Amino acid sequence: MTRGRSPIARPAGADITRLAGGQGLARGEGQSPPAARYHAGHRSGHAGGSRGVAPPGPTRVPPGPARLRAAKRLTKRAFRQRERAFLAEGPQAVAEALSCGAQVSDLFVTVPARSRHADLVTAAEGAGVPVHVVSGEVMEELAQTVTPQGLLAVCGFVDVPLSQVVSELKGAAPTGLRSDEGATRARRHRRPDQQGGASEGGMGRWVGPGSERENRVMQPAPALVALLANVRDPGNAGTVLRTADAAGAQAVVFADASVDPYNGKCVRASAGSLFHLPVVAGARLEDAVAAMRAAGLRIVAADGQAGRSLDDPDVQERLGEPTAWMFGNEAWGLPPDLVALADEPVAVPIYGKAESLNLAAAAAVCLYASVRAQRVHGVTGHSGT
Repeated sequence: MTRGRSPIARPAGADITRLAGGQGLARGEGQSPPAARYHAGHRSGHAGGSRGVAPPGPTRVPPGPARLRAAKRLTKRAFRQRERAFLAEGPQAVAEALSCGAQVSDLFVTVPARSRHADLVTAAEGAGVPVHVVSGEVMEELAQTVTPQGLLAVCGFVDVPLSQVVSELKGAAPTGLRSDEGATRARRHRRPDQQGGASEGGMGRWVGPGSERENRVMQPAPALVALLANVRDPGNAGTVLRTADAAGAQAVVFADASVDPYNGKCVRASAGSLFHLPVVAGARLEDAVAAMRAAGLRIVAADGQAGRSLDDPDVQERLGEPTAWMFGNEAWGLPPDLVALADEPVAVPIYGKAESLNLAAAAAVCLYASVRAQRVHGVTGHSGT
C-alpha cells in the first residue's frame, strides 16, 4: 500500500436463558417455538428488489425467546447469509438505517437508551418497526461490543449486484450532480436533529446551505470506486467504506476474499456509510476489475513497491479520470498477480521515518488524491497541483 513493508501490522454476556424469563437460546430448554426468520431483498434504487422499512405492525412487543435467538444468530456470517439480514448497533447506524430507507425488521432498545434516543424510537415506531425493550444484560448478549450503546436494529442486506453498479457507472451523471455529491448525500440523509452548519462529530466539516460548497458551480462527478482485495480486517474495511462515502465515491466492492461487509465491527466502523452508497459483496476481483474497465474506469493499484507515487505529475494528471482504486491486504498488500490486473500501480509517498501507513489511512490519501484531481480537472480542464 505504501513504500516499505505493509504493517499490520466481549466478554461473554449473561445467559439469555435466565434473562428472558427462563427460556434459553438453545433448543430443548422449556418450550421451543419455531425460530423467527429474517428475509430481505436488495435495496431498490441500487438493485432490483424492494427496499424500505418493515410494513406497519405491532410496536414494543415483548421479545420472545425465538426472536432473541434469531437476532443472536446474526452475529455469525453463515446465518447472516442465510437470512440476508444483519445487526446495526448504536444510534448512528440505527438512525442512518431508518433515514435511508433500509429494511428494518426489529429494534431492540434498553430503557436508558429509549430515553436518550426517544426520537429514533419514535421514528421506528412510526415506520411500523417492532420495538423491543430489553434489559442491559440481554443487550450485552445481543450486541458485539464491550459497552453496548443500547440500540440494535435488525436490517435486511443492502448490497447490490455488480451489474447494477456497472449500469449506473455507464449511465450519464444525473443533471446537476456536483463533484461534492458525497457531502450532499450525507446532508440529505442527516437526521433532523443534526441539520445545521456543522457535522455531528469527527474530523470532517460539513457546511450548511448557502455556503461556498452549496453555491459552487454544478459539475458532473467523475466516477470513483474502491475495490477491496483480500482485505480481512473489518475495522479497516468499514473505515475505507466510510472514507469512500465521504469522498463521494460511487461504490465500494468487497471482493470475494475480503471480510463480510455485514460483520459487526465493519458496520460500526462505517458509521452509517454502509447505508449511503452502493456496496457490492462477494464479487470475484477479476470480474470486478473487468467490469470497472468496461464502464470506462482506470484501475489503479495502491502498491507500496510501485515505481511512481502520488507526487508524480503524470500520476496526478491521470487521477483526474474516472478511477477505481484497488486496495490490498493489511499485512502483505497486493501480490504481483493482482497488481498485474491494474492499469497502473501507485505508491503513497512517505516523507518521515514511519515504515508505512495502515490500509485505512493509505486509502484515504488515495481516494482524496483522486477527488482533488477530479475537482481541479473540472475547473481548469487539467489535473495536477
